[in-house]
Amino acid sequence: MKSRTPSNREAPIMEAEAGELNPEDKMGADNKGPTSTMGAIQRFLNNTTAHGLPRISKARNQMGRGFWVFVWLAFFSVFCYQN
Repeated sequence: MKSRTPSNREAPIMEAEAGELNPEDKMGADNKGPTSTMGAIQRFLNNTTAHGLPRISKARNQMGRGFWVFVWLAFFSVFCYQN
């Protein structure tokens, strides 16, 4: 077992000074990523139970993403028209 000497000891954790953000402040409540708008949209698209929406965020390129948006909007329109 390695002994801890002052040279390889970790630095003590300091509290944030006024004006500094803690790493927890930059993360969402679920700590899955930054609380940016795109991050929130990605989480929603990946975790929703609405059929087809996860395919939009997992598309390989812009053309595929556009295709899945079109397909989803087309079927959503049909759904709304029937009601």
